[in-house]
Amino acid sequence: MNFDFHDFRILRAEVTEISVENGEITNLTGYSRISGIARVLAGNRWGVYSFEGELESEEAIRKACELISPFPRENSLRVSDEVTKLNIRVDAERDPRDVDVEEKLEVIMNSEELLRDERIKSTRIFYSDVSLDFHYENSFGSDSSYSLSKSGMSVSCVALENGEMEMGYRSHFSLGGFEVVEENYERMAEEARAVALELLRARRGPKGKIPVIMDQELAGVFIHEAVGHAVEADLVIEGNSKFEGMLGKQVASSLVTVVDDPTERAYGFYPVDDEGARARRRVLIENGILKSFLHSRETSAKLGGEPGNARAQWNSVPLVRMSNTFMLPGEMSRDELFEGFTGVYLLGSRGGQVSTADGIFQFSAERGYVVKNGEILHPIKNSSISGEIIELLRNVEALSDDLKLNSGRCGKKNQTVSVSDGAPHVRLREAVLG
Repeated sequence: MNFDFHDFRILRAEVTEISVENGEITNLTGYSRISGIARVLAGNRWGVYSFEGELESEEAIRKACELISPFPRENSLRVSDEVTKLNIRVDAERDPRDVDVEEKLEVIMNSEELLRDERIKSTRIFYSDVSLDFHYENSFGSDSSYSLSKSGMSVSCVALENGEMEMGYRSHFSLGGFEVVEENYERMAEEARAVALELLRARRGPKGKIPVIMDQELAGVFIHEAVGHAVEADLVIEGNSKFEGMLGKQVASSLVTVVDDPTERAYGFYPVDDEGARARRRVLIENGILKSFLHSRETSAKLGGEPGNARAQWNSVPLVRMSNTFMLPGEMSRDELFEGFTGVYLLGSRGGQVSTADGIFQFSAERGYVVKNGEILHPIKNSSISGEIIELLRNVEALSDDLKLNSGRCGKKNQTVSVSDGAPHVRLREAVLG
């Protein structure tokens, strides 16, 4: 059968997952998985064959051809013909495969002890590490492989006092091995406990249009959810992005520059994407101007631009996805940012929602503080920030110099991938709080 393009991807993984609730092990799993996918493009039709276990590329591609052969060839779909060849091994300081389960459990149980307080009524800890061997090849001549590990842990606790119940949560996952957990577990546990206990005495926050400072986590979630998804080129093509038709236009304050960078050594790191395109730092917004979208091989051929952001979970079909997406820092210190400020300081994230098509969003903060003339006063809770993406971006009036990335799992069309997002502290002229 005549085809225009084919590719083959296989992923070999070794995974450990441990869950502990209230000091008791509820899950301890270690497993290996091999899975892959072959795709064949003929005209405007894709033949896709996904598999589990070892399979040679020639056999997988033959099976993908069989799936598409009964259909007539129609029109023609272009894909980027970028060729990448590399072989990279990213070594961890402590390869998680060399750390026995007993040592991993010791750190987890130490974390659980740090969460304890007479007001803490329940605790939960999740640990995972994954070591990956990735290989990709295609009919254009790309041939790439890489090996790496990603590790991390999340901790949460619930505090109860005088009928009030509050939760504290912290997580940290990153490129690397067991050192990622060793270096961060004490901080995470202590912060999660402190947040839960502080929220017990927090008041309800003010509502209405108010000057706001967002911390790095909340601002990072906004950048990921409200900006990052809206610049995914497949959504632009579908007509589901507020940024459609706005390349080269002012969409934010001139202080705002946003990038997506899979080469940043964080949780969203990869050397090549899942279509074998080279990972590269991409400027999405520069000094307030919308500069580019995120692309797969297919969307880059349709809209112009460079591929490199096609990602997939296991043996699924690649989708346009983010990697490490963040706002670049400013030049002010945190103290300078707060100097003379009166309003609300919001920290952390408790989820939210966004419509990329019309740009409307709503995010809930983990907690916050009332601030008067630069002085942080009493804590507040149950505050949310809402509005329209471009309006909020244009309301940015100052940025601190303390960029921080946070890790997470991003979902799209029933697939999740590892990502990081981040920002410095961001001061807004005003925002709608609820």
